[in-house]
Order: sequence, then structure tokens, then C-alpha cells
Amino acid sequence: MLRFVLTRIGLPLLALLLLEGAFRSNWWERFAAPNSHASISIRVKQALAAEPRRIDFVTLGSSRAVYGLDHARIAALAANHGLVHANLSMPGSHWMSVIAVIDWLRSARPGVQGGIIALSISDLKMIGNGNYELAIVRPFQSLVSDRGGLSQRFDWRDPGSFGAISALYQYRRDLQDAVRHPLRRGADIGWLASLGRHQLFAGPKQPADTCALPWQTLASCSAWQPVNADQTHAVQVCRDLLVGAGMGGDWTQLDPSALPADRQRVLDQRQRELRGIGWKQPPLVILLPVTEHWSRELLPRGIRAWAHTILDPLVADGSIRLLDYSDFFDVAGHTRCDVFWDSYHQNAKGMGELTDALLPEIERQLYAP
Repeated sequence: MLRFVLTRIGLPLLALLLLEGAFRSNWWERFAAPNSHASISIRVKQALAAEPRRIDFVTLGSSRAVYGLDHARIAALAANHGLVHANLSMPGSHWMSVIAVIDWLRSARPGVQGGIIALSISDLKMIGNGNYELAIVRPFQSLVSDRGGLSQRFDWRDPGSFGAISALYQYRRDLQDAVRHPLRRGADIGWLASLGRHQLFAGPKQPADTCALPWQTLASCSAWQPVNADQTHAVQVCRDLLVGAGMGGDWTQLDPSALPADRQRVLDQRQRELRGIGWKQPPLVILLPVTEHWSRELLPRGIRAWAHTILDPLVADGSIRLLDYSDFFDVAGHTRCDVFWDSYHQNAKGMGELTDALLPEIERQLYAP
């Protein structure tokens, strides 16, 4: 009986525990799929590991920050003050990603004094942004860490959340794909290596704009027949977003003294996270521009006021500094088409104009407080 238990239950369980430990120790990073969310985080880690200088400030945020800020100009401005400012913004990032990276930096880069958190009012709507974010956060964990509150995302009713407590489960499909197609995976990894590391002091610039499209609503944009690759991308984004149009609801009557349970939970967690960052300087939170598709069709009415309900008390007690550029590109209630290349992201022109406005504030509030 004992032999049966050991061979049929004990040994497989031991093997699973060993595999779990291997994946938690980030052994799989060198083999991860290059097109995965985890791979984005891995490249950021590798770039930081290869940077010999002390990092003084960082920029954290989603793809809105990747394309919305001119990271080369920010780095150059920091250099004028004898400081090093690195771009750690990653597509798909939400608050759990941001907090997990900040937690990880405490040991990986203890010299970080502060930085920019660049998200948008849409990122203050909910606690999380989907189970995909578990993959972004996983590479910043160690054997026993819980950075970003990863384990809190576990829900036994949702198998997609099981990666919150198991690295092996999180990487299971990636592992299966690599085993089934080892030559393709090797070629993909080689291709990614040829692109170089994540750019800590620069970022991509997109020249296209959306002025050839009927830009005013998601429906009009979705109905357009694209004639080139840039339009195809922009129209597909509109079509993907159209599913949620008109479902945002109305938050204009929210009473901060008597919030519904779900709103109170978001407020409490965001404030707790931002108060606990622990940088020498309060983080500079920048609410990046959103297009009218988001503010009119996708987000709840009153969400900008809701964002300030969360953030303004933190400004008042000195926990954060805040810059709200949510409607920076709106003219007479409509978003300019010449500064965006899809309904999320600014193009090179929009990046330049926003960075022009932000650089004096960044210098004043971070480098020369």
C-alpha cells in the first residue's frame, strides 16, 4: 500500500512541485514565446540587467505610455541633471503590473528615487484588466514572492486565474507549444534576439494618423473599408471596441461618502497601493489622453470625476503628484485625428506635442523639486 501511494501519488506530486519551483525561479524565461505578454516583461528585466548605470527614475505604464511619451527626450532631460531615467512602460500594463514592477525594483534597482506612472482614466475603472496581466506580472516574481498582489487574483471559479498561484499553470500552454514546435520556437527566439533588448531610453514612433477615416464614432470608423495596412489596424481596433459601446453606465451621481461595494474596493486598493510605493519622491501620476471613443462611448459618464475621487486625496496628503491630460487633444468636444493612429495610441505628432507640454512639469516635479 505504501509503495502504491509513493509511486502513484507521491512521486508525481514531487515532480509537479519540482517543476513548479523551476518555473517560479524563472528558469523558463530563456525559452518563453517571443510574442507573449511574459516575454515583454522578460525583455525589460534583461535590459535592466545589462544597464551598468544607476537608474534614478523610471516610467511605468501601458502601451498608451509606450506610444504617448517621447522617452528619448525624457531621458535626455534627466541626463542634463546628471540623472538616469529609464522607460519601463509595457503594452498591457495595468495597476497590478505597475505595482509588481515597483516591488521588484526595490531589490533589483534599489537606487530608484521615483518616477512616472502613466496610465489613463480608463485604468481607474476596475480592480484588474483581465487574466492576461498575470503573464506580465509572473516574471517579476521570485520563488515565494507575491508582487503586485498576484495571489489575490486567484478565483477557484475561474480557471483562467489559476496562474495567480501557479507558475507552471501560467506557462502551461507556452510549454506545450514549445514542445510541439521546438524548431519554430528556436527561430522565433532568434528573431527576437536580432531586434535587440527593450529600449530603456527610447521608444517607437508611429507616423500614421486617422484623418482619412470617419473618426467621430466607433460605428462610423468600424464601417469604413480600409485601403492600407494602417487603416486596417485602426478600423479593426474600432470594430473590437464597438462591442462595448454604450455599456459604460452613469457614475455622475456617485456619492464618495456612500459608495457601492465595488467602487469602494477599487478606491481603497488604488489608494493603498499608491500610498505604499515607498519611493524617495512621490510618484508623478499622469493621466494620458483618451479619444472621444472612450470618453463618450466606452467609459462610464463621470469616470474622470471618479478618477479624481481616488487621486485627489493622495495629492492632498503628498502621496502623489498628478497631471491630468485626459482631454489634451480634444477640440470643441472632438478628438483630433492627426495625433492618434488608432483609438488607443498617439502617433509621433501626438507624442511630440504631449511631451512638449510635459517636459517642464517633469523637470520641475522630478528632477528639480
